[in-house]
Amino acid sequence: MKKYLIFKRGFTLIELLAIIAILAIILLIAGLKINELVYRATKESFRNSARLFVESINSTIVREEGFNPETITIDNASSLLDIDTSNYKSIAVFNNSSEVKVSILGLNKWDNLKAYGSKNDMVVIEFVGIATDESCFTFDTATKTITDYDIDNLSCPTDIIIPSIINSTPVENIGKHAFTNPTKKFCHDGTEIGKVEVALDYEMVDGDGFVSCYYQFTNTRKITSVDFPYSLKTIGEEAFAVQGIKKLLVPGNVETVGYGAFRSGLINELVLQNGVETIDDSAFFDNYLKSVSLPNTVTTVGALAFYYNLISTLNLGSGVTSIDELAFNNNRLTDVVIPDSVLSIGQSAFSDNQIVSLDLGNGVTSIGMGAFFENFITDVYM
Repeated sequence: MKKYLIFKRGFTLIELLAIIAILAIILLIAGLKINELVYRATKESFRNSARLFVESINSTIVREEGFNPETITIDNASSLLDIDTSNYKSIAVFNNSSEVKVSILGLNKWDNLKAYGSKNDMVVIEFVGIATDESCFTFDTATKTITDYDIDNLSCPTDIIIPSIINSTPVENIGKHAFTNPTKKFCHDGTEIGKVEVALDYEMVDGDGFVSCYYQFTNTRKITSVDFPYSLKTIGEEAFAVQGIKKLLVPGNVETVGYGAFRSGLINELVLQNGVETIDDSAFFDNYLKSVSLPNTVTTVGALAFYYNLISTLNLGSGVTSIDELAFNNNRLTDVVIPDSVLSIGQSAFSDNQIVSLDLGNGVTSIGMGAFFENFITDVYM
């Protein structure tokens, strides 16, 4: 009887290397996922801590008559509120419109994180650095307004953290063109070649023959990020127009985002906190927004406010009463739900989208010409 030797073939060196490479990739992906989960959990724990901090302030206000929460600092918070602040680097408290809001910088396990907002509207973001030096700003103490920023000074950063106090005065307003530095102004008469240079302070009047005007800026795309203080109330006309900001958080104390404030920019992520009331004309015109969620406090969305973005997801909140002409024109919306609070929708407000389903709500009394022109609407609910 013959015996046969059976040889079992092993892995070649190339196959082993391939397996090792695949395992390495799997481990890398798993590691990234774990890091992401840990990071999210860290942010959420900081958010919950900040909410508890606000709740403690509210309880103290009820318990102690005349208590002023704006006197709370990192130095006295622990004793005033009987709460652990060992993982806080700094604390600022604002008590506007009978609602307490805080701005807290994390420390230790929450290092490089910032929480700010109210108990029910708390946002946590990455935060590295300290407030930009006061010397970089031109500030009018009488009106509490920033009127200019020294962007050409190399010691003044392009990642700006606006201080809440300059010259011992709260910063409440950002003025017209404060961070844009216009050098020329042009007006059109409506013809193809009818462009005329005018004075920077020129304002159009009836009968002058012009249909529109615009500014030419020199420091375009220089500003890459901006962090607003909770003392701020208004962001002025074209204050950050044609800049390089990509992620933007507008805190709830800001009541008005002015005309063209962030127009022609690079913004792809936007958070508007509860408290913002007015989104003025062209405020976010020509950016890269894919999603917009308006807080319930917003009542007015101005003409061209979100014109020419990439918006496919839209939440209009429950407080908007008017949506002006071309407000959401030229986006990628497929489903639109108009809240019952909306009374008027302006001309071409939602034209040039991809809308299939439209819910008009129960409050609309007027719809402008072509408000939903150039869409694919098959279902309308009223």
